This record gives sequence, C-alpha cells and structure tokens, in this order.
Amino acid sequence: MKRNCVHKVKCYGSYSIENTVERKRRIRELIRTDHLVETNKRVIPDMSDVYHNIFYLEENKLSHTDLVKYSISNLVLEKAE
Repeated sequence: MKRNCVHKVKCYGSYSIENTVERKRRIRELIRTDHLVETNKRVIPDMSDVYHNIFYLEENKLSHTDLVKYSISNLVLEKAE
C-alpha cells in the first residue's frame, strides 16, 4: 500500500516527518498533567511522543473494522415457582 507524504519526505506511519513533529507538539499541549505527581509529569510527554499515532485529534479519521460480528439476544428467563 502506497502512502502519500507531504513534500515527498520519508513517511512515519501515515504521517510525514513534518506532520509528526507538529502532531507530537499538539498532543503534548492537549494532555493535562497538573494533577499528576512529578515523576508522571516527566514520563507522560515522552510516552505521548512514542505512541503519538494512537491519540485522536479532531482532524483525524477514526478507523474501524467489520471483521468482528456480534449479536445480543433478548433472552427472557422465567421465575421458578
């Protein structure tokens, strides 16, 4: 599968290098850390950089699959008398 990249630069996942840097910056801005202890405040930004591709931003298209199908049956149980 061919991916289209901005400015024909090396792709990082489905994002170009330039888009990846901007994406990481935006995610860091959106993560609230004021309620965390200092250790976690230092770790969270690094983790968000590593896993930036799993964060949802408003302009992202949500992925989906139809490989799993399920159904919920309405089973009615009768009381024993």
